[in-house]
Amino acid sequence: MKTRVLGILIMLTGVLSCIDDVDDLNLPKVEPKIVVQSFICPNESIKVMVWQSKPINYNTPAIDDYSDENNVIEVQNALVVLKNTDGTQEVVIPFVNELRMYTISPAMFEIVMGGTYYLSVSVPGFDEVKASTRVPSYAPILMGVELDTSKTDEWGDLQAIISGSIVDEASSANFYALFAFDFGEYSSGYNNNYLSVYNDLGCDGQNIPFRIDFSLSSYSDHRIRLYALTVDKHYYKFHKSLNTVDDFGDNPFAEATPLYSNIEGGLGVFASYLSTVIILSDKGQ
Repeated sequence: MKTRVLGILIMLTGVLSCIDDVDDLNLPKVEPKIVVQSFICPNESIKVMVWQSKPINYNTPAIDDYSDENNVIEVQNALVVLKNTDGTQEVVIPFVNELRMYTISPAMFEIVMGGTYYLSVSVPGFDEVKASTRVPSYAPILMGVELDTSKTDEWGDLQAIISGSIVDEASSANFYALFAFDFGEYSSGYNNNYLSVYNDLGCDGQNIPFRIDFSLSSYSDHRIRLYALTVDKHYYKFHKSLNTVDDFGDNPFAEATPLYSNIEGGLGVFASYLSTVIILSDKGQ
């Protein structure tokens, strides 16, 4: 054993002796890009957020400030245009200062199930960026939805489990998303579970089982809204990549995973969905 350990030490010493310090290099500067985020749905306001990315400059010292507002720069002077497939509808979406985004009411531009829409964003000093999305044509249907709050954790908080199945439409590729909010008297809008995404790969036309686990406060009043979405492929791929990043957390050995983007010439996502809401009480009713 001593001989084996000595051999490993000699090998490591040889490897380390071959490593030389590299002189400081002037690495290429990464240019900023336009970042766009928009998720559209029939009968809902159209909202588009536009930023300018703030790339890391590898030639300057890092600053220990990781707040979101320092990583992107809000863009208020963009030309944001939305149009449908045949060009019969086109609208310029204005920036609304109070909401910090570009937005219009659903009465100003109709989004329909199964329709394809094109978004373009032009910002002075940047090339135009664009993307498209096809709105799903199949609204989500859930079966056998149950809420179980019979268990508590070591801190006395309720452990909520929502289970059921998604009824999948046959003969087409479908994507789904589920998330829940607690709108109880003492926890309005409380949500501590991320959005879960599903697809019908390998189970086309079959029911897709789901289970959502999350914690509730010890207050007795809970009114949970389960949001079920049929989403397009861009919505699915973006949130799947986002969940992958969240799963890594602070793991120093995790391999870097870029977020999905379908914005041509820029970054971000333009996607669509249809939604169904189910109200559940803490008694599973």
